[in-house]
Amino acid sequence: MAKKANWKELMTLHLRAYIPALVAFLFLLPSPVFAAALSLSPTNASVRVGSTVTETVFVLSTDQAMNAISGTISFPPELLQVVSVSKAGSVLSLWVQDPTFSNADGTISFSGIVPNPGYTGSHGLTISIQFRGKRAGTAAISFSPSSQVLANDGNGTDILNDTNSATITVTSSASAPSTPPAPSTAEQGLLARIISSTHPDQTQWYNRPHAIFDWTNAQGVSGVRLGYDKDADGEPSVPYSEPLSHKELDLEDGIWYFHVQEKGSGGWGPISSYRVQIDTVPPLPSTVTFPQGTTTPSGSSITALFTTTDELSGIDHYQVAVDGKVFTVTADAGSRPYQVSAGPGAHMLLVQTYDKAKILCYRRSIVIL
Repeated sequence: MAKKANWKELMTLHLRAYIPALVAFLFLLPSPVFAAALSLSPTNASVRVGSTVTETVFVLSTDQAMNAISGTISFPPELLQVVSVSKAGSVLSLWVQDPTFSNADGTISFSGIVPNPGYTGSHGLTISIQFRGKRAGTAAISFSPSSQVLANDGNGTDILNDTNSATITVTSSASAPSTPPAPSTAEQGLLARIISSTHPDQTQWYNRPHAIFDWTNAQGVSGVRLGYDKDADGEPSVPYSEPLSHKELDLEDGIWYFHVQEKGSGGWGPISSYRVQIDTVPPLPSTVTFPQGTTTPSGSSITALFTTTDELSGIDHYQVAVDGKVFTVTADAGSRPYQVSAGPGAHMLLVQTYDKAKILCYRRSIVIL
């Protein structure tokens, strides 16, 4: 008589039947998308021959802590020359290679580390580069393909997947008027030129509330007046008996103006002002809707709409990932029907919304194609 299968044997047979399907299902699940970016700011600038302009390198790594950056930046040495490279305020605190540059080869190299637990954020200052214009022309500045951002995962995984380039337009110094009007005695040489290593572009939004300002005082300056407010034509009201040339401020969200006025032997000079735009609040959670639903016949695409608002700086762009494949969608395009295409089955849709201060928020949706 045939022996009856006991319950243990039956369970083993069932498991053997389902394990291949279970393994296949787990294999098809989307894995997390970890990505970092290196950016140059401002992306567009202009400088006259003989004058200087500053470009700042920032790192973005919002969904995975990073702990090391190795970068090489190229620039046209016939149009620009590097005056200095600054590490001030950098998120990198241990330097494998201090920033170096070659005006002969047109390269800047650096390599540094952020100790454990690493850096997570969307606007980490790395280095600041001061260029001087050499000859009129359009200079393109870019990262080399060998640049890396390594994850703080114990394996040194390279998570860099995006870099931007910057353009500096160098104009001829001869374009200045040959006989400018003579300034008054009090104004001669007393217009301070303010720069900021933390907020280098006055037209851009930043999510960094701590602002650093520097300026070079004219010869013979005996004191300064400083101030900050939300008035582009504001006047500084705090006098200093010493010719300060550095100031750090912690500012709230909004548009601010930092004012400097120098005092020389002939009196107070004109007021210099520097604009700073700060937004530390993420966009409101985005709404992802599917006007035709989330299921379609096999081979068809699904229509998606992304809508959200950012009360201060405004929406800059969306990053859309379908099962790990990333696409960039402009703010205008996001409000129009966007076609999501993938093969049959369940898929993960990840929408990252960036405002103009490079702050993001997430929105995940499951779509069935």
